[in-house]
Parts: sequence; structure tokens; C-alpha cells
Amino acid sequence: MNIVATEMITLGDISWDMILGGFALFLFGIKFMGDGLKNVAGHKLREYIDKYTSNPLMAVLVGIVVTIVVQSSSAATAITIGLVRAGLMKLEQAAGAVSYTHLRAHETGRNLVCRLLLEKKKTKQINKKKKRIKTK
Repeated sequence: MNIVATEMITLGDISWDMILGGFALFLFGIKFMGDGLKNVAGHKLREYIDKYTSNPLMAVLVGIVVTIVVQSSSAATAITIGLVRAGLMKLEQAAGAVSYTHLRAHETGRNLVCRLLLEKKKTKQINKKKKRIKTK
């Protein structure tokens, strides 16, 4: 499906109250997820997290596995934030676990930008052909 924007969106068109409300809801969820993890997590979970994320390479591998399992880099990052907030994971461990998710997110963004640029180029070429046909 090809979607072509016909008009520019201005800052006045953006519903800022909805964006701020969504962000507040996100932070609310992170807070309660961290609190819930703190209450539920036992000593065994702490040991597993320390064991598998103390080495930076292992932390990256854990991040890869979590991202693959949940199919969302944002969810993997939110889970990691919750674990850090609950005191189950140190910030250094979280950095390794989240690094892969950010690489994937940047790759996705780069692919999207490249695709949009190609679509824009194709649209310009089609418009040039239409103009040539009209002038003949």
C-alpha cells in the first residue's frame, strides 16, 4: 500500500494532551511493573539475573533472546527498566541487555527512511512522466 502525504503537519495539528497522557500512562506502567517485580521476585530470580547479565556479552545475548521472545524492542526495554527500578538488575547490566534492542530499532528506522526516500523518488519520476505525456 502506497500512502503519499499531500499536506504538511504543523505543530498546531498535534494533539499534545494525548501525547503527554500516553507518556504519563507509560511511566505509570513502568512504576507499577517495577513495584510488582520487587514484590514477586525471589532470591532465585536475582541470582539468575546476576548470573546471566554480569558479563556484558552475556547481557547482550540475554537482550537478544528477550527481544526475540517478546517480539518488541520497546517491550524488552520496558521490562529491563522495570528490573532496574525493582533493584533486580544493575544499570551496567541493563546497558548490555538493552544495547541490542536499540541497534534493532535504529536499523528499523534506517530502513523506513530509505524506503520513504525511494518512494519519494519514484513519485517524482512518475510525476515527470505524466508531465511529459501531457505536454506531447
